[in-house]
Amino acid sequence: MSLVFNWITFGVAVGLTVALSVGLNHYQRHQEGRFAAQALRFLQKRDYSGANRAARVALQMNPTNQLANQVLADLADVTDSPFALWWRERTLHGAPTTENRLRLAATALRCEHDPFPTAQNALRGIDAQGRATADYHRVAADLALALNQLDDAKQHYQEALKLAPGNVHYEMSLAVVGLQSRDLQTVSDSRRVLERLTTNTQVALMALRSLAAESVRQGDFGRARQLSQRVLKDTNSAFHDRIFHLTVLDRLKSDELGSSLQDLTASTAGHPGDMVQLLAWMSQHGRATEALAWLEALPREVRSHHLILRATADCYAVAKDWERLERFLLNSEWGNFEFMRAALLSRALKNLQKSAESEAAWKSAVQKAAARIEWMSMLVQTAESWGWLPEAESLLLSVSRQFPEEDWPLHKLYRIYVREGNARGLRTVYATFLNQHPADALTKNNLALVSMLLKSDLALAHQLARDASQARPANPDFLATYAYSLHLQGRTREAVAVLQKLPPNDLKVPSVAVYYGLLLAADGEQEKAREFLAQADQVWLLPEEKHLVAEATKSL
Repeated sequence: MSLVFNWITFGVAVGLTVALSVGLNHYQRHQEGRFAAQALRFLQKRDYSGANRAARVALQMNPTNQLANQVLADLADVTDSPFALWWRERTLHGAPTTENRLRLAATALRCEHDPFPTAQNALRGIDAQGRATADYHRVAADLALALNQLDDAKQHYQEALKLAPGNVHYEMSLAVVGLQSRDLQTVSDSRRVLERLTTNTQVALMALRSLAAESVRQGDFGRARQLSQRVLKDTNSAFHDRIFHLTVLDRLKSDELGSSLQDLTASTAGHPGDMVQLLAWMSQHGRATEALAWLEALPREVRSHHLILRATADCYAVAKDWERLERFLLNSEWGNFEFMRAALLSRALKNLQKSAESEAAWKSAVQKAAARIEWMSMLVQTAESWGWLPEAESLLLSVSRQFPEEDWPLHKLYRIYVREGNARGLRTVYATFLNQHPADALTKNNLALVSMLLKSDLALAHQLARDASQARPANPDFLATYAYSLHLQGRTREAVAVLQKLPPNDLKVPSVAVYYGLLLAADGEQEKAREFLAQADQVWLLPEEKHLVAEATKSL
């Protein structure tokens, strides 16, 4: 290349390049915003596939687009997606607002089990202003109920009502909590409130359902039947209300049960979704043989529906009649759902101690499902529901390699590895996801942190921690990761200074407080460190993090 530049030509070229770059960036931002807004409109119209497509196009242009992330998080919630919690966490990291913390907590209450660590951590991160809202007290009350902390739930609903007087939903929720009180007067008062609300069109059906459920808990099945009958007369009652009524009649040993069950079997024969619910109820109430007899009497075209085939197999499984299940599966054809037939056959064979045949059937199921991504998803969910976690993990890794454009296998693996506390598995997930989304700051932060915990590829980890903190300088979790990176590089005093610049409320967030405590301990501030390390009990930690906390606490 010549070292003599034509400076005039070069200046023109640079000017054109800058103008083109600015124009392209403006166009991309416009397109990105247009697709995100379109995704929101699709979601509002309940066009879920359209919302998903438009939001993902926006994220391909900019992985940090907040509206697109929010739409996908809301979509995951609405559709009961197993990835709902992951999307909520992602949205919160992009925009750590009170509203997003409340949404994360509400989703975590659906997806997690006691003690609901994500929900608790999300609520603790809300500042005083955010706590002075009815929405905060509603979610906090829901958490307290899930933890069976009735007094706390009552207090939160009372506060919600003070902030939103006249809200019948909060009034009803407070009454539902009161029904579980040990104080008979409180129970009586709450029952009266719910009975009054049965005339309110906004909450009448929910109030009746609550009163019916309370009657069952109290063993007053006669009253439960009367309330259940009122529920069934409501035009908005659902099929599950009819199933509840069966349960009440069953507990009463009522003569009506036989005729009610017969009516339901007759009316649901053309509705596979309702049939599945009814078959499940029959199996769980010792009527699997009766359920199978009903199925055998149905027309072949009804029995051959894929939902009914699966429900039939489930009846045999509930009865633990593995030999009949094996025969049923060997002598039936499932069309597009052959992969599921093979998976169920694998389970039957495994329970019959036919290990080699079971493994072969599972391998066949995987091969048959490989043709379509949605089949692979169903197979993964099935394996998880049986507790076959090694098979689910292996399948997810295979799907991730086969369909690199799909995010859900990595999301699933993420949930498994979080449940197991498997840092190495999480590192694999984060590294794979970052390879697919190289600009994603959240993934950079997470990969940096687990790499540092595992002392793996530290040079890359330090670079990623710096990049993530620069991309999100107001995110306290990202700054905590960066501070820990500085500490590992022998710059502990500088690391402490980074976190000391955070607002006091951010330092109290348990996930940040733990790392601040570690750094304070390493910097010789033992007394101050003890206060922050005590927050370790309030946040989910990997085993490697627990070890760091234990060692630091021991040194105090």
